[in-house]
Amino acid sequence: LDKAMYDDIFDTLSAAALKPLRDYYRVKADYANICLFVRAHAMNDIEILKRCALPYGTISIKSFEDAFTQSIDEFMLKFKGKRYERVVTEGLGYYSQRGITTVLESLAENDLSQYLRERKGDVFSIWPLLWYINAKLSEISTIRLIISARLNNLDKDIILERLKQK
Repeated sequence: LDKAMYDDIFDTLSAAALKPLRDYYRVKADYANICLFVRAHAMNDIEILKRCALPYGTISIKSFEDAFTQSIDEFMLKFKGKRYERVVTEGLGYYSQRGITTVLESLAENDLSQYLRERKGDVFSIWPLLWYINAKLSEISTIRLIISARLNNLDKDIILERLKQK
């Protein structure tokens, strides 16, 4: 489903001269592929990676496939000194300790928000609108998380911990 959505997005963006949107979705695709890699690696199923990886990011699918036989720690080293280093190091560090990808996903989401926040001052471009839409989607996600947790009678401390990760 994600792949079909990204196919449509990049088909539309290639017809339009909207470089900022392409840049944003490339970063988003990279994070989606990093998270997919971790899940596929955990299941030891490279076919999932081959079938579902998004070809629109700045990191080639081939590099994910090549890294598949390596450990998660070796995979982390590939990002040393690169744009995604902090998110990958912290997120995969947590994953290595607890086997949970939610921190990686939250860090990726936060990094995308920061990416937009840094560009929202360019008022004669599409960046402020992208930032606003992303902020609203984040608020909706937070509200949905709180309501779902409360309906399932989760402890307040667990809810607060999850919100901190967000």
